[in-house]
Amino acid sequence: MLDPERSRGLGEYYSRSPLSRFAGFYTYRYCYLFHRTLEHLYDGTIHNRKTLLEADEKLNIIQHMLQTEKLTDGILELFESAGISLDKENRNKIIKLDRTNPSSRNKEFSLYYNKETSDLVERRDALIVEKYGYSPPEVKEL
Repeated sequence: MLDPERSRGLGEYYSRSPLSRFAGFYTYRYCYLFHRTLEHLYDGTIHNRKTLLEADEKLNIIQHMLQTEKLTDGILELFESAGISLDKENRNKIIKLDRTNPSSRNKEFSLYYNKETSDLVERRDALIVEKYGYSPPEVKEL
């Protein structure tokens, strides 16, 4: 689905956006959900990585992003950035919370990605990968 030629198979007008020529669906969806306006996704003002980064800097409404893989730390950071101090007891309650719906899928990314698809994700969704400190999936060469 990251291939621009297959973009019509995705919803939300991704195929009508100039982003579909150089950015992946997750990057488009991220901008669609978290940018102050939507016009720039369709009017051609975003036409390469540089203009995408500029638009994200200017229009992104996120003040704090919670990442599911770092949820406990993220919640504690959110309280801190909001100026809410937690006593030791409440802090420990958050730290000890059980995940209610953890994924049961295998965490070995090489089962889901090969070199080509890993490179594709790294290139087409670079905004998200770089902004949130993700690493492209490491794959084993066959």
